[in-house]
Amino acid sequence: MKKIYYFATGLIAVELPFLLPETAFAASSGIAQVENFFKNVSGTLASFVGSVGVIILIIGGYMYMTASGSPEKLDKAKNTMKWAAFGMVIVIGAIALANIIVSISKQSFGS
Repeated sequence: MKKIYYFATGLIAVELPFLLPETAFAASSGIAQVENFFKNVSGTLASFVGSVGVIILIIGGYMYMTASGSPEKLDKAKNTMKWAAFGMVIVIGAIALANIIVSISKQSFGS
């Protein structure tokens, strides 16, 4: 569990400067900067979750192929693939919801 924590912390530390490139230039704040921030975050999240989801699906497929007819291993492989796909759908839905909220707030508050 510590490895996952350290990996996630390191990944966030590396990605954070790329999510906020405008802060160094002391530009005026507005809804456009908030929109860009959400676009950067959602794009980074989508690429990361997509990559992890594909890797987990591949692992689940490998588990399925090497199950050798064992019902327990087959069930575990199917569950792995099912939950990986379910997680990817949830995250894609969350990203879509965030984009909708940004779009609505942009229309409400102006550009």
